[in-house]
Amino acid sequence: MSNNAQFEADLQAFARAVGQSLDKTVRAITIEWFSSTVLSTPVDTGRLRGNWQLTIGAPASSISATLDPTGSITQGNIVRGVGGMGKVTYLTNNLDYASKIEYGGSRTKAPRGMVRINFARIKGIINRTVASNAI
Repeated sequence: MSNNAQFEADLQAFARAVGQSLDKTVRAITIEWFSSTVLSTPVDTGRLRGNWQLTIGAPASSISATLDPTGSITQGNIVRGVGGMGKVTYLTNNLDYASKIEYGGSRTKAPRGMVRINFARIKGIINRTVASNAI
């Protein structure tokens, strides 16, 4: 193999490794953020936690009948369905009282919300995830 051909092969291998690392990092950040949101969701019957829906490309428009007091069903759906690089992944909760809870409706269980508090943590999540997925 000529030096040029070897250099080209090395660049292609590096590009694949970088792409895989970035995809893995995006997935890990999304899983961490969305799972934290689910676990920050207050529990009475588990209906609110069970209604977090993961979709790719467009937000969910339906309401789920899933009851998930522990969040494990929803977290499993997140891990299995999360999109990677170049995909827009949505976590949606369409219950009418989800936004009320997000904006202070549960002063004792979620006084600072579910999504907002975890969004504020995203910078730390990104830094930690990038460090653990470095090439």
